[in-house]
Amino acid sequence: MDEQYATELGLPLSGALYSGFDKSVFLPFIWTQTSPFRFGLLPLNPIYLIRLRLLARLTGEILRRISNMNKLHSVIGDYNQFFDRQVDRLSKLDIDIKGCEISHFAYRTATYKEYLAKRDEIESHCKSNIENVWNGRPISIMQLKSPRALSNGHTLNTIELIGPVHRRVYPMGLEHVGVVIGKTVDDFSVKHRSKLTGQQFQSKECEPYYVTFFEDFSTVKFYDQSLTRICEQQHGRSYTGFSHVEGWIDNTEQIR
Repeated sequence: MDEQYATELGLPLSGALYSGFDKSVFLPFIWTQTSPFRFGLLPLNPIYLIRLRLLARLTGEILRRISNMNKLHSVIGDYNQFFDRQVDRLSKLDIDIKGCEISHFAYRTATYKEYLAKRDEIESHCKSNIENVWNGRPISIMQLKSPRALSNGHTLNTIELIGPVHRRVYPMGLEHVGVVIGKTVDDFSVKHRSKLTGQQFQSKECEPYYVTFFEDFSTVKFYDQSLTRICEQQHGRSYTGFSHVEGWIDNTEQIR
C-alpha cells in the first residue's frame, strides 16, 4: 500500500522508499506537499488534509523500513557496505552487474550453536525459511519480509545461512553475493574467463561461476537463475512458511 500512497502523492519511488532516507528528495517534498501556501493559505482545505494524512502514513512506512534495515544490519553486519565493496572489486575486473537480479547473500557460521542462534535472529525478518542438509551441514534459504535496498537499484530478497562443516578457507559472516546473469551465463563466463576463479558443480540445476577475492576470501557467484528458484525446482514446492531439519547431529567438532 505504501507504493500506492507514494504514487498518489507524486513521490518518486526510487527516492525515499527504496534508497533509504534521502533528505534531498524527502524534506523538500514534505514542504511542498504540506505548506498551506500550496492551497492558498487554506490549511483546512480538504485536499490539504487528505495529502497530509497520506504523507503521515508514507512517512511511517519509510521510518519502519529504515528501522528494519538497521535491525538487520545488527544481525548480519553492514550488508550495504559488503555489497558495495564487491561491486567495486568487480568493476576493477571490468565485470558490470548493473541491471542484474541479486540472487542472495550468503552468511557463514563457525559452529552449529551459532548457526541456530543466527537462524532465529534472521527469521524474525523473514516470511519463509526452507532448511535442508547439503554437503553434511544444514543450510537455510530465507526470504525477507520486504526487500532491502542496495546501491544502483539492486535489492536483497534472500539470505542463505550456511552452517559448518568447513573444509577450506572461508570468511565467517557475510561470505558471498549471488548474481543472476540469466540464460547467457555461459557466454558471460567465456567473456570473463581470465577474471573468473572457477565454476562449482553443486547439482545439475546449480553450477555457478565465481570470483574469489583472496584478500579476504569473499566471493561473488554468477547463476543462470536465482538460488530460490533453483531450490524450488529441486524440491518441487514454493518457499512458504518455515521448515526446519529435524534430528540433524552436529559432528563438526569431530571433523575438525
